[in-house]
Amino acid sequence: MKFAKRLILLAIVFAFAALPMSVVAQPAASAVTIDGQPVVFDGAQAVNVDGRILVPVRGVFEALGFEVEWQEGTRTAVLTRGGFTIRIMIGSDTFTANGVVHDLDVPAQIIQDRTMLPIRAVVESVGYDVDWDEANRIIVITTGGQPSPTAEPTPAATTEVEATPTPTPTPSPTEAAPQPPTTAALPAGYHWVGTWASSQYFGDVNSGNGGIRSAGEVARDRLAGATLRQMVRTAIAGDSIRLTFSNQFGQTDLVINAASVARASGSPGSSGINTATHTPITFGGSASVTLAPGEFVTSDTLNFPVEALERLAVSTYFGEVPARITSHIAARANSFVQPGNHISSATVTGSVNTHWFVLCNVDVVAPTNFRSIVVLGDSITDGFGVTNEAYTRWVDILMNNLQGNAATRHLSVINMGIGGNGLVGGPGGNPPAARHLLQRDVLDQPGVGYVVFQIGVNNIAFSPSVSAASMINAYSEMIEEAHAAGIRVIGGTITPHNEDRDYRDQIRNEVNDWMRQQYADGVIWGLIDFDAILRDPGNPRRLAPTFDRDGIHPTNSGYRLMGETLFDIMLEYYR
Repeated sequence: MKFAKRLILLAIVFAFAALPMSVVAQPAASAVTIDGQPVVFDGAQAVNVDGRILVPVRGVFEALGFEVEWQEGTRTAVLTRGGFTIRIMIGSDTFTANGVVHDLDVPAQIIQDRTMLPIRAVVESVGYDVDWDEANRIIVITTGGQPSPTAEPTPAATTEVEATPTPTPTPSPTEAAPQPPTTAALPAGYHWVGTWASSQYFGDVNSGNGGIRSAGEVARDRLAGATLRQMVRTAIAGDSIRLTFSNQFGQTDLVINAASVARASGSPGSSGINTATHTPITFGGSASVTLAPGEFVTSDTLNFPVEALERLAVSTYFGEVPARITSHIAARANSFVQPGNHISSATVTGSVNTHWFVLCNVDVVAPTNFRSIVVLGDSITDGFGVTNEAYTRWVDILMNNLQGNAATRHLSVINMGIGGNGLVGGPGGNPPAARHLLQRDVLDQPGVGYVVFQIGVNNIAFSPSVSAASMINAYSEMIEEAHAAGIRVIGGTITPHNEDRDYRDQIRNEVNDWMRQQYADGVIWGLIDFDAILRDPGNPRRLAPTFDRDGIHPTNSGYRLMGETLFDIMLEYYR
């Protein structure tokens, strides 16, 4: 049945407390339907205000599968489903849908303690149709049988991205090997979420940094024509996975002859795998792939069920390898290199290093309420000083606690810390400053729900020209960009570093006070006050003796306190 579209301005009523405004509301639509099914409202019904039809947002958008949130600090309504986010600010005549700006016929406004705005533009931004059935006075929303888009991002210049099969019950991971890859459609109610990732920069044999130089030497001397086995640890469970490899910083081709994934066996630090779970990784159905300089490639979907906090072994048999290798220098885990093709071998018996090479993401299929917490940080987040594969970095403590509580098991943790990195600096550095990594390491991550900032201490300690204003400006831009992507920001204050120069510590305090004010004003969703929990009460320029490893990095007990503090914040919200 077709209905004539009429020039009627439909609007949504948000069931959130707000400032009252006098208006006379009269009966309007008798019903709202979505694909022929009536929407059941809890409380307010549709009304007619000066010829404009208003309907409650929660009933409509929850029926469309969205979560509805009101952010009082910024007076913004946020609608989310999967990776698709709509943000509507009171008084604005525009709104954003996944960062794209759309016009509203009238600004969003508050009437009788309800937030109102035109419905047609908002619903049509999701890709659905809105009609008006005059005879029956029904607002008709038609989805065409399509679910709300998830719009999950993938790394820039990705060569191949495959869809995902419907998750099905699987045997225990120790009982059965995973099945071959499939390209079935992503099921409704599920999306991709990162279960592991690392922030990439590059190995360089000419670097004065020992770790960066070592990674470059391994690539130059050992990787071509050899098998690399590297160990990663999952944050959340999933029935299917995909893996992404990167030649972002390579200046020549990177050739992967073959690759596989298996469950690690043996003690942490060893190269053993459970050979019954050995599963080839394919790229568009092919065992091999060539990445040109700057390219990423995402594998086909693998029916490879993983558990949370599980060690996986990813084995890659290389052909040609660039001299400048895309890497994460401080893996806090052992990687193994042996000449020839040994991807299916029970162990790789060659040389050992502590770098991750070219592997940048492992994602799982999970329900749409599953989200990741991405931590953008420096060596404190990267885990300076911890024992390899002991998993005692503060993000590991957070991850362990989240998975240990039923209320928070839907939250993944992605560690994007880089040793030596700063908040501000040039984009061409190695590594680039965090301000220039936000897009790749946060906004482009699949299923991200939160970003935590733990960055800036290196600028205070080692960058004399950096000012508080430049750091605040960088943070402001990052917060704004995260908000535009529908990501909740958890600000982190900058820790002490045994600084005896008054003017540098004044800069740190100014930035920290500004961050605390952003939280107090509701600009950011949360705050973890690293400075307050780690500093020495008798000398706030320094870390407390219990937490002081070397004047700048926390001890294991300091890392534990950091992880437990953020866990308490997340648990309080989801309890």
